[in-house]
Amino acid sequence: MRTASTAVFLLLFVSISGADETRIHAIVAIEMTAGCADAVGFAIEAGAAADSGKVLKQVQEKVRAAYPQARNRLNADNFTKDKHLGNHAVVVSAAISKPGCNGRAMGVGFGKEEAAARKDAERLMGKMFPFNDGKVKVEFSKAF
Repeated sequence: MRTASTAVFLLLFVSISGADETRIHAIVAIEMTAGCADAVGFAIEAGAAADSGKVLKQVQEKVRAAYPQARNRLNADNFTKDKHLGNHAVVVSAAISKPGCNGRAMGVGFGKEEAAARKDAERLMGKMFPFNDGKVKVEFSKAF
């Protein structure tokens, strides 16, 4: 009897946990000008984890419409290797400090709360845009 009640509890716990996992896709649109990358904007869409393909398609269409000149894109979502990173999304930006380049660096991050999401966004920005000036500005922050 104890095993059956434990199994029911675990099933209920997994069902409740999964319901809180929203799928969030984000894309940063990047233009290349004279060999310099410039993050011109971003788009974010969210939906049920089961609708991941639909959410991805929506954000891709949104970026194409808003930034038709962008040829490169930085994609990010809140699942890494099927691990849910959290439902808080943050987009940060900073100026590019590389000589001869004028533009903006951007990063998208996810976490269970804003501080974790911001840390993730800054890490990604530094990885994708290593020549940023470090004066980080939060462009977007939202819990879905």
